[in-house]
Amino acid sequence: MTNTLSGKKLQKITNKVVNFQSKRQRGDYQKIAERSYYSPSHVRNVLTGNRSMNLDIVNDADYIVRNR
Repeated sequence: MTNTLSGKKLQKITNKVVNFQSKRQRGDYQKIAERSYYSPSHVRNVLTGNRSMNLDIVNDADYIVRNR
């Protein structure tokens, strides 16, 4: 069994990350880090594609920018 995502699920994740990148503001990485209990540098690395996707971080990023 492989650990890959289906096309639709991967598209939803990608859309959340792109939406976050287009709407992010100063301090957003810190807010996501506080919500997800990861370091701000790890959050930044995940959301910029330097680390593998973490659904907790992606969902917190989506929550932060959802109403902007």
